[in-house]
Amino acid sequence: DDEEYQSECSAVLALMRILRKGNLMKRQVDNAIDHCSQYYHIKEAIYESRAQYESARTTEEGEGYLKEAMRHLRIYTNLICYNSYLYEYYHAKKYNETIEQKYKLLSFTEWITSRGELKLWLSKMITNPQLALSMNEWTFDDEQEEKGFAQVFEQRGKKSSVLSGNAMLKVDYFPGCAQLSTNPEAENAINFRYIDAIGVAGLAIPTS
Repeated sequence: DDEEYQSECSAVLALMRILRKGNLMKRQVDNAIDHCSQYYHIKEAIYESRAQYESARTTEEGEGYLKEAMRHLRIYTNLICYNSYLYEYYHAKKYNETIEQKYKLLSFTEWITSRGELKLWLSKMITNPQLALSMNEWTFDDEQEEKGFAQVFEQRGKKSSVLSGNAMLKVDYFPGCAQLSTNPEAENAINFRYIDAIGVAGLAIPTS
């Protein structure tokens, strides 16, 4: 079977949906952890602390284990974020070598700061640690990830639904605009407007 059936923390699954090639970024980090896990395996540490929290006999003891589990989870998700940053930095630098109009090469701090959706994700994880640590089953198909949105456009060409199975419509032009609770003034967003009365937002994207 080409599909892997796995369970993962809700916070990690949410992060994978936010990041470009989130599945790949997570797998690369997991492989690195497995190769460097002789003395410390961060994922096992998350699960062990989570299990100790669930079986704690007192509130104080449970809070201690919960904080420990969240500390391990923060380290793990930071590694995934940093891997995603390195991926984008490498491709931006490589792209800059071939064109005159250069992409700005951001530091990791600048990259995180510019991603409003990551700040919102982190805020939700900190606010509700129990939900962040809850386990959910997910399916993953390597071949489908490589195809990306090809299936979407194939379906569109057949005058069928815009989205094919397991596809998701995603904002790519201005990351962060999808979450109105973040700062909507995305860099280079043209004429961003939000009508509070009906909950509709829009912006102009010129074709030339």
